[in-house]
Amino acid sequence: MLTNRQGAVRRIDLPHEPGAWVEVRPISWRQLREAIDEAQTAGIRRLATMAGEFHELRELMAEARATTETGRADAYDTATLLRHGVVAWSYTDPVTAETLDELDQETVDLIVAELLPRARGEADRKNGTGPSTGRSKGRERLPTTG
Repeated sequence: MLTNRQGAVRRIDLPHEPGAWVEVRPISWRQLREAIDEAQTAGIRRLATMAGEFHELRELMAEARATTETGRADAYDTATLLRHGVVAWSYTDPVTAETLDELDQETVDLIVAELLPRARGEADRKNGTGPSTGRSKGRERLPTTG
């Protein structure tokens, strides 16, 4: 799917703010990669200031890479996700980088959960459905030879 198409926009009601909503669009693969890169770069900078020895930094970088592979929200740069994903909202102020920075944590957490691909795929994997399992529901696996 092309992520920049108007029909791809979804409205999310904010349950903690009656009447408030945010519209988001899917994040493209490149934008997700950018969010991961930004988070890793920031993490490496923080770690580099704390790690005095090279081998410690390598271990911490491997840990950051492993965190990204698990699909945890903290593996992505939140500001990048919000900047690419939020397209409209019910607030009177326009959606800008500055106003995105003014959102409360509860709203940000809700939006990020909607934007990350794992928010939809994780339940499918747990239920044994979806493309990540390699099997179609209700179909027998064909025997292989050799």
